Amino acid sequence: LERETAVREVAENIRKAFEAPIEIDEGAILMTPSIGVALGSRLNPSGPDELVAHADQAMYRAKRLKTGIQVFDERERREHLDRREVEQALVPALADGQFQVFYQPIVSEQGDRTVALESLIRWKHPVHGTLGPDRFLSVAEEAGLLARLGEVVMREAVAQTSVWTHLYGTEHHADVSVNLAERQLVDPSFPDRVAEILDWAGVEPRQLGLEVGEELLLRRVDDSNRVLQRLSALGCRLIVDDFGIAHGAFSRIRDIDLVDVVKIDRTIVAALSTDNVARAVVEATVSMANALGLDVVAEGVEREEQRSLVLELGIETGADPVEHG
Repeated sequence: LERETAVREVAENIRKAFEAPIEIDEGAILMTPSIGVALGSRLNPSGPDELVAHADQAMYRAKRLKTGIQVFDERERREHLDRREVEQALVPALADGQFQVFYQPIVSEQGDRTVALESLIRWKHPVHGTLGPDRFLSVAEEAGLLARLGEVVMREAVAQTSVWTHLYGTEHHADVSVNLAERQLVDPSFPDRVAEILDWAGVEPRQLGLEVGEELLLRRVDDSNRVLQRLSALGCRLIVDDFGIAHGAFSRIRDIDLVDVVKIDRTIVAALSTDNVARAVVEATVSMANALGLDVVAEGVEREEQRSLVLELGIETGADPVEHG
């Protein structure tokens, strides 16, 4: 227990070292580290590779739970075995077409129309049934398979868009968006694959929205710029997801001048009625969006009170929590 306490203190000191913004040429960014800790002992000896793997596992748990620090323990050990099972099943599942795409509507807050659809992946597991992304996305990221999953979603979403376009025309159905993985955002060949997929399906680039998490956009400044510029030049809509939870996002969006839509994080929307800071973030976001000609979407609007608040603050579209296959 004393050893764990001492190690946690070291990890906490490392975490605190990142609290101050880091100055870069474009301004300042705020880094939020996720730290995993693994302890060896004489009673439970582990080799260096195993300790590193355990620390890595704890780090990903800290990242998922947004706790900053996690120590590998027995629960982590059990989860590590489960995750290993998931990892071993991922590649066969990709080959067997077990992943399916569902669509979350983005609706006008007046409730009169669907303006876009966000593509969400689900795993139709032959034994465990339908699995949500929380069960496999972080494992896929560790295994280097997240970009492959992303391409599965993109191909399916673009193919479905082609069907809707054929049935209803481009003016009478909602456009779709997909989430980008970090490896896609820094892969110089990724824009070429997007162009190939769009050409394969006969879909206009403007019908495809590409979503980048705010934290990822801030963290991969230099690498992402070149890819984002080419995707924007291709004609795709660029969307910043989970907006408002990190410092520096306002200046980043102003600097890259490529973004079309910002989606305010659901935790901020949930706090609007009780938290003045959340309200100030939304007001600043709407003001920035109006000045830059961007659209704003409120995520997680589930109650009439929230709908009234976001309308009052000038947001006319929100993410409907209902998913459609």
